[in-house]
Formats: sequence, structure tokens, C-alpha cells
Amino acid sequence: EIHSLLDKIRDKNLILLEQNKELLMVQEELHNANQKLKQMSITDELTNCYNRRYMLGHMTNEIAVAFRYKIPFSIMILDIDNFKLINDTYGHLVGDDVLRSVVSTVKKNLRRSDIMSRFGGEEFIIYAPHTDRIGALSLAEKIRGAVENHSTRISQFCLNVTLSIGLISINDWSVEDRPLEKTLEDLLTKADKALYRAKANGRNCVVSADQIEKA
Repeated sequence: EIHSLLDKIRDKNLILLEQNKELLMVQEELHNANQKLKQMSITDELTNCYNRRYMLGHMTNEIAVAFRYKIPFSIMILDIDNFKLINDTYGHLVGDDVLRSVVSTVKKNLRRSDIMSRFGGEEFIIYAPHTDRIGALSLAEKIRGAVENHSTRISQFCLNVTLSIGLISINDWSVEDRPLEKTLEDLLTKADKALYRAKANGRNCVVSADQIEKA
């Protein structure tokens, strides 16, 4: 009877071990699924950049820290020149490939601390922490040149595109007390105006917001 009981206990323990293994596997699958869902919620599906919603939240937090500790930072808005013409000429699937190719080229020229997001259509934003105006202009020119010199090969097509870049750098902390969302909105507006000036200057160039203010 004792041997029989021991056998039953051993069998139940084996069943419990198998059930625990299955439970751990299910927990791991759930964890991986949750991580994937989290990544999907903050990522642009086409380009694998961060999406607009995530970027706005991230920059709001980063700017709060930067203003508190007086850390310089820069924001760049990138726009692919004449992108509508690519879509109209070659189709949207080719346009999607061009977007992915441009993003890949830009990312290769970013530093580990820089963050890039798709802001809409063919427009992207880069947040560059610990970066003053000189550093931002240097980085922006590096990105612009890399994209200009890169060809996107798509079946029988070999396409070259260029970027217009508007940027704003902050290392002046004499800013009135106001909500961070409003501060970010104003910074993006100024960077956007610099981008439009780059477009007006013939595209494929970099313009800093302070250049407009001095003009």
C-alpha cells in the first residue's frame, strides 16, 4: 500500500511539473504578446519609426527634464522633397519603399540618443538631446547629404530623393512659465516654419529657426 501511494504521489508530481511547464510557457507567450502589442502601439507600421503620439509624449517629458536642468536640445523636421511626384509617377507601393529606404538611411546616421518618428505622410521628426545649434546643424547636414547620395533600387527603378530640414535648438532658458504642451507646440511651429523656408530656398537644404528670426 505504501509503494502504491508513493507511485501515485510520484505520478501526481510529474503531472504537476508538466502543468507548471505549460503554465510557464503560456506566461511567456502572454508576455511576448504584450510586448509586441506595446511596441505596435508606439510604432509606425510602415517605417518602423516611433509614431506621432509616442513622439509627442516623449518630447514633452524630455523637454521638461531639459528645462529643469538647462540641457540643450534640438528638434528637426524632415520632409522628402517632391514625394507626391514619386507616388503619382511610380505608385504608392514604390512610394512606401522610398519611405522605408529614407528612414533606414537616416537612422544609420543618427546617434544612439537621437529619436526619430514619423509625423505624417513623408514628414519625420528627430529629437536630438544634449545638442546645441552647431551640433544640430552638423547632424542635419550629415543626414541630408546621406539621403542625397543614396539611391533606392526598386525592381527596374533607381530613385534618388532629397530632404528639406527645418530645425530649432534651445539653450536659452529665459522662457516664460507655461504648460509644456504649449512650449512643445511653439517649438514645432518654429521648426516647421524653418522647414518651409528650406523648401522656399530650393529644397535639399537645412534651415535653422534662428536664421529666420534674424532675417
